[in-house]
Amino acid sequence: MTIRIHLSNPLRQSVLERLHQAYTTGPLRLVRRIHAVRAIAGGQSVAEVAATLDLSEQAVRNYVTSFLLRDIASLA
Repeated sequence: MTIRIHLSNPLRQSVLERLHQAYTTGPLRLVRRIHAVRAIAGGQSVAEVAATLDLSEQAVRNYVTSFLLRDIASLA
């Protein structure tokens, strides 16, 4: 199963800002969630992202689905 998403430049910048915040104050789960969304938007497959971030493929799909439904609010 292939998932493709496109982030507009403002949304991409917002996601990057959330990632920087997560590295300083957020839990590891949030950092992984943001990296998963960015990797999928960058063209990586669900399997690649799951292996890289040591997550299940279903977790990656859940993170992306949540992002699609809730936008940047899912990365809090």
